[in-house]
Amino acid sequence: MKASILFLVEHRMIKKLSEIEREREFFDRRHDLNSVMPVVREIITTVKKRGDDALREYTLKFDSVRLDEIEVSEEEKEAAKANADSELKLYIGEAFNRIRNFHHRQKKAAWVERFAEGVYIGELYRPFEVVGAYVPAAYFSTALMCVTPAKVAG
Repeated sequence: MKASILFLVEHRMIKKLSEIEREREFFDRRHDLNSVMPVVREIITTVKKRGDDALREYTLKFDSVRLDEIEVSEEEKEAAKANADSELKLYIGEAFNRIRNFHHRQKKAAWVERFAEGVYIGELYRPFEVVGAYVPAAYFSTALMCVTPAKVAG
């Protein structure tokens, strides 16, 4: 029994190491982003032209998920909260608080200064009215990292 458990652990470790290597290769700064930019531009152009229909098609293509609605309803949010493991909710809450605190520190205040007679200079920061976030299936951490800064911004 111990040998089969050990094999399972070793198998998972080998799999995990290969995943780490793939991620390292993907995120390596020497990776040529120019090779993917044409695809990214095509996706953005298609979404601008075709809106939610394009988003549904790309979600099916990349995540194998068929969406009826793009936005998550309040009922779906409440059901997800009710069905989530309490320990998972605790970890998500901790992550949210850390991300929120980090982005609060980045938040800048508007300022105006008199530069000369009748001339003022300054900076004004305004949050976007609407923010969309692509969250691949089952990657709630992506939702936290994309949506939390938007909520902090206002």
